[in-house]
Amino acid sequence: MSSPGSETVRAFYDLFLAGKVEEVARVYLTDTFVLTNPLPAPIPFGGRFEGVAGFLEYVAGIAAAIEIEAFTIDEILCESDRVVVEGREQDRKSVV
Repeated sequence: MSSPGSETVRAFYDLFLAGKVEEVARVYLTDTFVLTNPLPAPIPFGGRFEGVAGFLEYVAGIAAAIEIEAFTIDEILCESDRVVVEGREQDRKSVV
């Protein structure tokens, strides 16, 4: 049985994987959104990204650095205000 949280996350990823990144940002994110990726500085999508503009910068950094051949969501787990997304991605080439 899915929860409202998992349905929201699934809808987010459905739009995202359909290439509708700006729509994802507009519909699901706010200016208080913060994404932190602890990768080292030379990697363009490592660091702290804030708000809608930060999310779009993060996604652009990934798109510029790697070619993703496949991205699948295996499971979405929700409890209270926490969500865990388990999935896999396959990259063909990294340009970082």
